[in-house]
Order: sequence, then C-alpha cells, then structure tokens
Amino acid sequence: MKEITVTSFSFRRDKFFRDRDSYAEWWKISCVQCEQDILLDQKDEHGKLFRCYLNRIFAPTKYAELQNDKTMTVKKMPRFTCPKCNTLIGVPMFHREGRLAFKLIRENWVKYKLDEARAKEFKKDIG
Repeated sequence: MKEITVTSFSFRRDKFFRDRDSYAEWWKISCVQCEQDILLDQKDEHGKLFRCYLNRIFAPTKYAELQNDKTMTVKKMPRFTCPKCNTLIGVPMFHREGRLAFKLIRENWVKYKLDEARAKEFKKDIG
C-alpha cells in the first residue's frame, strides 16, 4: 500500500469514498471545554460524526501520521485528547470495515464544517 503524504490537500478518493456516493466534507473538531481546535477530518457521506478514521485525519501531524505506521494497532494508538486541557475526546477502536479509528465521546467535542480554503488555513495553523 502506498504511503499517504500528509502535505497533500484534497479529499482521499478511495473505495470508502466511492462506497459512500463519492461525497465528502471537511470538519474541524474542537474541545468543548476550552474551545481549542484539535483536528481536521474528512467526513465521507452525510450523517452524524461518530468516529474519526486514521486515514481521514489531515491535521495535526501527531494523529495524521499514525496512518503511515504499518504496525499500528488499537493497543498502540494514543488516546485522542485535547492538547490544551487534556479532555478525552475519543478512544482508539477497530471498525468492522478493517480500519483504525477514534470513537468520539459525544459530549467532549464540537464540530464545524469547513470549506476547502478554511480547511487549508486550519491545517497550516495546527500543523
């Protein structure tokens, strides 16, 4: 499998994207406690956000680069926490599709939909 370059900035158009009617959006995840911006995620298909798949995280690099580790397992994944207040945002999980993800804890985060220009700016800000 080809290593994904985190610096590229376009939707990942793979089988999961195609299986979901080739629809995707950019979402910014922020901590509800301290309002710290935490993550930039590609959400495929319409509907609620329950998990963030590793191969859909674009920023920060701490989480985005986990997808390139071929030996990554649920046990090796870090907990998804706010870097500012250390609030637990999500826990590692293995989805039935065979992908690693963070299962989000609903009351600890808030999401904002971004257009491509704002998503690029956000990625640059949180790196």
